[in-house]
Amino acid sequence: MIEHVNDATERIHRITSMPREEVVRRGLIRKEIPMCTIGGAAVPVMGSLAAQDDYK
Repeated sequence: MIEHVNDATERIHRITSMPREEVVRRGLIRKEIPMCTIGGAAVPVMGSLAAQDDYK
């Protein structure tokens, strides 16, 4: 599962030239940018990973 996250982070980094740390911060944590797979569809796991602050 972490491979999907790493691949998506690397792909966004290469496409946008945004630093990897910012891709993680804006894509996974703040959900400001879409995290895409090869097919272009957003990975549902990304949102659930980022929403861990909802758990008590």
